[in-house]
Amino acid sequence: MPRIVTLRLYYIIMNKDMRNFIKFIAVLALLFAPMATNAQSVENIYEIALLQYQNKNFTKAVENFQQAAAAGHIKAVYSLAVCYQDGTGVPQNDAMALQYFTEAANAGYDKAQVTLGDAYAWKRLGIKKKNYDEAVRWYALAGQQGNADALYQLGRCYEAGRGVKKDKKMAAAYYLKAQEAGNTLAALYLQKILKKHPEYAF
Repeated sequence: MPRIVTLRLYYIIMNKDMRNFIKFIAVLALLFAPMATNAQSVENIYEIALLQYQNKNFTKAVENFQQAAAAGHIKAVYSLAVCYQDGTGVPQNDAMALQYFTEAANAGYDKAQVTLGDAYAWKRLGIKKKNYDEAVRWYALAGQQGNADALYQLGRCYEAGRGVKKDKKMAAAYYLKAQEAGNTLAALYLQKILKKHPEYAF
């Protein structure tokens, strides 16, 4: 809230001016209502796009994803990336997919961060050379949000020494976190390490 507005509200409260207080709150409601309405409208567009996608009306879904993405809806940006990656509703285009995944990842969307990690680790989305350092960076960002797949991939990186120094104890720690977050593969890799290194058990 702007400082001048905060000071005005403080003045009204301190002077117990209830009539002006009510008027002031009414004005604030009018000012901020359009923002809430716009946000809800964008969310509605995104939800409609999801329904259209599920009903295989891919062209209309992409149009609405684009509209929501242009308004800053990060999940819509991610959905557009998936459409370009798969060629659903638009011609398949790795460059566009990478652009949208990167936009969503930079905005903090964990699924996009994992997708970028995979792309840099396994040369996907048109990436020509593996870059494990970049892969680990994106996995780590998603892992900080508790993303199970990211935690699993970090375990794989530490176990194999990809993008980080090989450290099976760290790998076991990440596999455990991934398992607890719901990744079923992590349990198998964790048991494999603990069979040889029971001292790594937590």
